[in-house]
Amino acid sequence: MKISELLTEDLTNFREAGIPVEFAKNILRKFKISQDTDISPIEGKPKASDIKDGNMVINVLPNEDVVAVLKRPDTGPMMGPSFYQRITLANGEFNIESTDSLKAATKGMTTRGKLYQISADNFVYVSRDKKSGEEDSADPLAGGDEGIYAYMNDAFMPKMRAKMEKMVDDIYTKLRKLDKTKNRAGNTLYYTDKNQQEEAISAAGAIEKIAQDGFTQETMRQFLKTVGNVQITSGFGSIPRNEKELRKLLKNEPNARAKWAQIVMQAARQQHKSVNDMYYQSTMKGLQGN
Repeated sequence: MKISELLTEDLTNFREAGIPVEFAKNILRKFKISQDTDISPIEGKPKASDIKDGNMVINVLPNEDVVAVLKRPDTGPMMGPSFYQRITLANGEFNIESTDSLKAATKGMTTRGKLYQISADNFVYVSRDKKSGEEDSADPLAGGDEGIYAYMNDAFMPKMRAKMEKMVDDIYTKLRKLDKTKNRAGNTLYYTDKNQQEEAISAAGAIEKIAQDGFTQETMRQFLKTVGNVQITSGFGSIPRNEKELRKLLKNEPNARAKWAQIVMQAARQQHKSVNDMYYQSTMKGLQGN
């Protein structure tokens, strides 16, 4: 897979649902939403019960503008009582407004357009006191470096880990079909080679390690290299400098968080593919009677 394909495929979930890409980029940037979050269609006019705390209702209008609404829960004396956020894309301009009125928040929504609901419990907080579209300092990426990795692991690893577990299960299902007398390339073993079954077990172990480690400094460096226009340093003191660049990127670059997740996921996929290549190689030789 080309890097350009890797960095754009994370919007597929929104494209397939019929949600404009520009709107998807902005909500992924402004809120803590996984790129593969469930997007459910709503039949008929949305009800107040559809706009539960933490849920977002999205209305794609016939002209491709978007009106969405999100209810913020009562967060106590520090952030105040519950309110609504009206999120719009009109004439290419993305905007976030806060209001106490559900009627004002849903103004312009129509069943002539398409209606969707995103169920997500952990949106990043956006203060009603900020100017439209600005993020609040409560964004977890505004904290220390450890918070970056914890945030990414919490936001992305549960679903990614489940996918990796399926890869490992698939590898062990195929293990007995692999040739113990051939190396990875299908050639006769040299004394330093691992046989295909040993290679597969190593690949499964590598995937399990990726699933266990999640987002790390090494995957951070790989991610920064793919982005470009980022000054990556090495040697003594490089990690905090690189993580400073990472924080800026994750906060300001549309979809950067999902792109980093794709880097981690791709590492597991490559291990799985190496086993599949050996498996299909063995299967084809069996069909050909070799």
